[in-house]
Amino acid sequence: MLKKKISSALAIGLCLLAVLFSFAPSTRAAQAKQSEEAAAIEAFITFVNYMQKQDTRAWNYMSAQTQDWLLETRLELLEAEPYFQKWMQQKGISRNELINYVKAEMSTPESEIAKECWAVICRYFPQNETIDIELKAVINGDIAVISEPKDNTDDFVTMKKEKGQWKFDVFGMLED
Repeated sequence: MLKKKISSALAIGLCLLAVLFSFAPSTRAAQAKQSEEAAAIEAFITFVNYMQKQDTRAWNYMSAQTQDWLLETRLELLEAEPYFQKWMQQKGISRNELINYVKAEMSTPESEIAKECWAVICRYFPQNETIDIELKAVINGDIAVISEPKDNTDDFVTMKKEKGQWKFDVFGMLED
């Protein structure tokens, strides 16, 4: 009889353990999802804070595609200026060399070129606005869509995960 009680108790204990362990993977998955959502939101807030301060570190919170687009846009404007065309010819600098040089400078927070570029870029960015609203992130693979939880409009921001870090991606907002 004692043997039967012990085996029954052991069977019940093993069943309980099995049930508990069956929930563990889904709990870990849910925690990982929440962690990714929080990381995407935190990266967005950091990006906005850097932009508002005209801090050149904002560059490192932009996706590679967004960085390329900004450089291309600015370079197209400069290339339309005769003095700039003359300067490039005098220096013997090709368009690709210039782009690579500016990319390297933009990635260096103390660079004078980066500081000057950010002063221009940040003029078009809202200043002194704090993010005091609750945000939600919906993640689909390497794309996070960040918006207000109660927002029924099309206002959202996209973040793209590159090399394990969330980065602001202007192109995700343009896609439908």
